[in-house]
Amino acid sequence: AAVAVFAGVTGWLAWENSTASQAETASDLYEEILSLSLMEEGAEIADADSARIITLAEQLRADHPASVYAKFASLFSAQQQVSAEDLAAAEADLQWILDNPGLGVMAGGDEGP
Repeated sequence: AAVAVFAGVTGWLAWENSTASQAETASDLYEEILSLSLMEEGAEIADADSARIITLAEQLRADHPASVYAKFASLFSAQQQVSAEDLAAAEADLQWILDNPGLGVMAGGDEGP
């Protein structure tokens, strides 16, 4: 019985560490998007930075689809697509949010305080 309890606790701790690591990775990717997006008022984002934002959003959607970071990254990606006048790609980014409610503010449920 003690072995089963030990195995259960060890498994639970490993799962918690894995979940925390995944959340941290998603957060780091989103933080990079934010840093690329922060510009002085009136300044435009460089083409290379815009492309990186789109790539990071794609990575977040692929690797962390249930995270709120993926949803917000898709908004930033859509913004870059509109700036590049690629409205079909922007629409696809926004549609992905609707198709993947997952967690966070796009879940459609009551998030509470």
